[in-house]
Amino acid sequence: MKGGVSSVAAHSASTSFSTGKTKTTTEDSTTTTKATSYSTLSYDVIDLTSANFAATVNDGNVWLIEFYTSWCSHCQNFKASYENVALTFHSSPQEKIRVAKVDCSVEKALATRFGVRGYPSFYLVSGWTVYEFEDDRSETNLISFARGGYKRQDPIPWVSSPMGPMGILQGALIFVGMTIMGFLDILQTRFGIHPILAGLGICVIGIVGGMISIVLLTILSTPREKVE
Repeated sequence: MKGGVSSVAAHSASTSFSTGKTKTTTEDSTTTTKATSYSTLSYDVIDLTSANFAATVNDGNVWLIEFYTSWCSHCQNFKASYENVALTFHSSPQEKIRVAKVDCSVEKALATRFGVRGYPSFYLVSGWTVYEFEDDRSETNLISFARGGYKRQDPIPWVSSPMGPMGILQGALIFVGMTIMGFLDILQTRFGIHPILAGLGICVIGIVGGMISIVLLTILSTPREKVE
C-alpha cells in the first residue's frame, strides 16, 4: 500500500511542518525570539500556472514538474505515486527540491512552451537549465532523477529550452494572446460589447500604444549636442 497512504500523510504532515521550531536567546537582558522554521511548505504537489510560473520556479530550488491532464488514465494511475515523491522532498526542505504539476487542460501556454508531446511528461528545471525525464515512470526513478540523476544526461539546448529566449518569448506571446481573449470575453459578457467592436478597440489601443512607444524610444535614443 505504498501509494495509498500519501494523501493522508501529506495532510497531517503539512499541519505539523508549518509550525516550525522556535528558540529563545537572551542578549543584553532582552529576550528575542528567532524563528528557525522554513517558510510554510505544504507536503502536497505544488500547482503551477502561467501566472505564477516564473516567480515560483526562479526561487533557487530545483523543480521537478509533471505535465498532466485530468482525462489521462496514466496520469490518474500515477497520482498517488507522484504525491509520495512530493512527500519525500517536501518533508526534507534542506534538499532544495520542489515537486510541482501543470494541468495542461488549462495551462496550454506552458504545455506548448515545454513542447509536451504526451502525458504525463516530467521535466526538471534547475535555474535556467531544463532536463527532460526519459526513464521508466516510477517513484524511485523520479526521486533518483531529481536528486542528481539528471546531471548524467544532456539538458535541452538553451536556445530552444523552455527557459531560453525562444521558450520565454513563446510563453509570453501565448500568455498575452490568452489574456486578450479573456479581456474580449469580459467585454462581451459583462458590458454587452460586440466581439468585433471589442477587437477593433483593442487593436486601436495597441496601435496607439505602439506609436507612443516608438516616439518615446526615438526621443530617448536621439543624440544631443554637448553644451560647452
